[in-house]
Amino acid sequence: MRIPPDAKLYELRPLTGPLDPASSPDAVLAGGHRWVQNFRVNSAGSLVRSSGFRRLLYSTTSNNNADLHNQLENTSDGAEAEDITFLFEASLPNGLTKLLAGTKSRLYALNIKTNNWKLVGEGLSTAGEWNAAQLGEFIVFVNENAKPVYYKVDQPKESERNDSGNLVDKVNSLKEIDSFAGIGLNRVRHIKEWRGLMFYANVHEGNEWVPDRLIWSDFKKPFEITPNVDDSLAGYQDLGQGEDIIGMEPLANVLLIYTTRGIWQFEVAGGTGTDVLTFRKRYSDDDGGSMILSYPNSLAAAGDHHFYLGRDGIYAYNIYKGSPVKVDWLQLASSVIFDDINTSLCELPIAKFNAKTDEVWISWPSKSATKNDKTVIINTKHQHVSYMDEGFTALENYTNQSYTSIAEWAISNCVCAEGGTGTGDTNDHGIHQYRDSAEGSSVCTGTENFNTARCSPNVDNLLTTARKTYSDAAFPADDLTTEDWTGDSTSDTFYLKLGSNTFADLCESSCADDVRFVMAWSKDNCLKEDGNGYRRERWVSGCDGYEQDDFNSILTSPALRLNDPTKEKLMRALTLEFDHDISKEGGKIHLRIGNSAQAADPNKIGCGLVWKKQAPDGGKDIKCVTDFDRNAHVAQGTRASEELTWPIYEQGRNLYYEISVNGAAGEFEATAIRIYATTKKA
Repeated sequence: MRIPPDAKLYELRPLTGPLDPASSPDAVLAGGHRWVQNFRVNSAGSLVRSSGFRRLLYSTTSNNNADLHNQLENTSDGAEAEDITFLFEASLPNGLTKLLAGTKSRLYALNIKTNNWKLVGEGLSTAGEWNAAQLGEFIVFVNENAKPVYYKVDQPKESERNDSGNLVDKVNSLKEIDSFAGIGLNRVRHIKEWRGLMFYANVHEGNEWVPDRLIWSDFKKPFEITPNVDDSLAGYQDLGQGEDIIGMEPLANVLLIYTTRGIWQFEVAGGTGTDVLTFRKRYSDDDGGSMILSYPNSLAAAGDHHFYLGRDGIYAYNIYKGSPVKVDWLQLASSVIFDDINTSLCELPIAKFNAKTDEVWISWPSKSATKNDKTVIINTKHQHVSYMDEGFTALENYTNQSYTSIAEWAISNCVCAEGGTGTGDTNDHGIHQYRDSAEGSSVCTGTENFNTARCSPNVDNLLTTARKTYSDAAFPADDLTTEDWTGDSTSDTFYLKLGSNTFADLCESSCADDVRFVMAWSKDNCLKEDGNGYRRERWVSGCDGYEQDDFNSILTSPALRLNDPTKEKLMRALTLEFDHDISKEGGKIHLRIGNSAQAADPNKIGCGLVWKKQAPDGGKDIKCVTDFDRNAHVAQGTRASEELTWPIYEQGRNLYYEISVNGAAGEFEATAIRIYATTKKA
């Protein structure tokens, strides 16, 4: 289109300035915006439309229950599905990983061979959230409403003998920690592994809570916490009256302990597992508690900084600072959270570093909500903050690797039952172990009930049931009868159970999968992974009952005075510079232009701000602004000359724009906005 010759150009580039809904509407810094929703900054530092998310481990060929839409809850006497509030990536001794999930009363382990979950613990607690840490092959779970338990990765369920001498199923694969009972350690609120030591903080010992107590284990022995035993490193430290421990997180070569009165530092002098363990207080809060960690689950480590929610803002801290600070670009955006947060549910806000995108995600409940329904995404590298209009109850990084232990395969295929025959008679010594079918199932919903039928191994032969006797005339009494290795295989043999697989097929693939950022979505209580398509996949019911939700990406300007706050301006055109995936068409761009005499907040209604939607009503298509491809232009001797421009005739002392993008099928990158306007004479 033709731009009026008297119109002056005002270019906004880049578009990655601060999100600032708190300053005066006419005081937002250059390049900043009043609202940034569902836009993020990519690795190159450009503003792009946020990708959507879909079910965890989605496949185009087959999907089972990796998103945990079926919580196998009928094993708990018909209990309803619960919010997923716990995610944890465990590391196996061979370097592989295992994803664990949990609700308030249940804990699960993912079997990535079947993309289904095993219910490793149920009936564990009636309230509270689980925390976990791993040391060696043991994962320790703590909850302020339940006794600490541990899980050895891939340990099957066990059974025990009842009064009649028969084996009876135990419900859980988890075990209580005997050594804790010996010293009366009944509850633990916080747990963290650091440099070969396991730390337990804010504990219930005997009959009372000791909120300022920090207990640590011996080196690489997470259950040995009794102090002053031989050369054990186990010990404890009381930080003092009022120093209730509310969080722990490693940073650099120290462990930082956050309390209601400050920040403490724990370090090892002399080397890991040796010499002296020392404490010192790094920061004492003298500001009425506003700078301390106010939302215990909002502490996240990102690079050389910790980020967390204080009472009045987002704080950053590292070991080179004397006190936590409210970083300017973060503080400008913090009102998105603190103007609308349910302060009575201080345990709900969560934070996690997204290792896939180098972002810190913070999710929280709005004032009227009882579950997290809002999220901010902080790009620490490019110092950018954006808002996402969804909430999550748990977040975790996860690297998926195909893994099945030989023991797991043998038990799930009823090749053997470790520790006994499974007959349940008094000669069946040891503990019979088995895999219930829920983990091994390949059906979409898994199994809703425990398989109480005990597996009795029937594999007595490796290759064949046929027998052959080998004799040596020199030793007539030493004949050997064994399988006929020269014959064909027969049924019920190890060879046929293994089929075409080798043991190598059961092991990990040669290359690790890319890291996935896993989110438990508040809306459907299912697990999603970030960065898939431009829809949000929502589970409704059944195996294939998923719907694709569209979402709007919104960019709203502050009050634009165009270098002259006193005179009326006439906007004549607006051009959006953008890039997109030309192989994937779809999506619309909508534009609204606002005007007001007094600088007004475009996020609110009032002060005479009037918005007008620009034609076309259905928005402009996201596509190249030309009807010809490269070959056609060459053949015709032409060139592309048009841009994505809206003709506008809007007058006001303060002008505003709101750009909204939806339905995009591919990547959409916004690089610049050009405004053409004339200044009216007084």
